[in-house]
Amino acid sequence: MTLGEKIQLVEELKTTRDAKLEEKTKLEVELGEITTQLDTLLNEILVEMKKRQTVELHTNGLVAQYFAKSEFSYGDEKALLDYLIAHDMNKYVTTKTTQSLNKKDLKKDLKEDASLKESLSKFVGDRKTEYVVVNTEELHERMLEHVEEGKKK
Repeated sequence: MTLGEKIQLVEELKTTRDAKLEEKTKLEVELGEITTQLDTLLNEILVEMKKRQTVELHTNGLVAQYFAKSEFSYGDEKALLDYLIAHDMNKYVTTKTTQSLNKKDLKKDLKEDASLKESLSKFVGDRKTEYVVVNTEELHERMLEHVEEGKKK
C-alpha cells in the first residue's frame, strides 16, 4: 500500500468511525428512552396487580408475574460495626487489614435471635422488594421451573 493510499484509508476510517460514534450516541439515547418507558410501564403494572391483589395475569399469550422478596439490609454499617465492637460482639466482626462486618454470621444469628435483632434494630432491618416480570407463556413456565429448582438447593 502506498503512502497516498494509507492517507486516504486513514481519512475513510476516521469518517466511518465518526459516523458510527454518532449512530452509537443516537442508539444510547433511544435505549435510555425505551428503558424509562419500560420501567414506567412495569411500575404501573405492579401497582395495578397489587391493587387487584393478583400475582399472575395472562393476556394475549403473555404473562405478568408479581414477585416480592424480603431482603435484609444494613443501615449505617460503620455505626453498627462500632456498636458490635463496643459490646464485645466480636464474632460479627472480621479483621483483615481493617475491621468489617461478618455479615454471614450476623445475618444467620439475626434470623434466630430476637433479642440480638432487637438490640441492633437501629442498625439493621428488613426491606421488601417488589417487581413484575413479563414473559411469553413458554418463558414464564421455564422461569417458574428455574425458581422451583432454586428453592430445592
